[in-house]
Order: sequence, then structure tokens, then C-alpha cells
Amino acid sequence: MSLSTNALSATSISTGRVYQATLSSGSNNYYAKFSASSSSTYTILWSGNALYYSVYKGVGNHLKTSSTDDDSATISNYSGDVIIKFDPYNSGESVGFMVHE
Repeated sequence: MSLSTNALSATSISTGRVYQATLSSGSNNYYAKFSASSSSTYTILWSGNALYYSVYKGVGNHLKTSSTDDDSATISNYSGDVIIKFDPYNSGESVGFMVHE
């Protein structure tokens, strides 16, 4: 899949699906988002070879940043957009990710 390079127009994803993306340029960050409901708990899982993986509640409310290529983050008691940011080290890196509800 193709990911947006702008947080405000992050690529929308669905829960329960596995996504694969290539981070084509090492000079851009890449963004995906999904809509969370406070009545659910979400686990975001990722794998790949990006430099950093970050999760935000909305555009500016930072939840977690990780440099671990196989890691996860959990969100609960939150309604609104959740943004996943991929920060590549080099061009052409691949990532896989999913949101489990």
C-alpha cells in the first residue's frame, strides 16, 4: 500500500487487516491512521526495518516511539484518530503493520 507523507492527510486503514508498505524515500516520514472508539482496546503491531515507529492520539498527542522493529503499542479509553508514523533510515525500506481490536 502507499502511505501519505503528511500527518494531516494520513492514509486511512482498518482494524483486523495486515498492511505492507514500502517507504520509498528516506527523507520523508510516512503516516497511517485509524479511528478509535473509547469502548474498545487496540493493539498496533509492526515489523520491518524503519528507523523509528511512533503512535499518536490525534496529530500532536504522542503515545509511543520505538526503534524496535518488532514491537507494539496499546490504546484504550480514547476516541478519535490514531496516527502511526514510520520514520525510515534509508529509501526503500519495508514495513508491515496491523491494528488488532
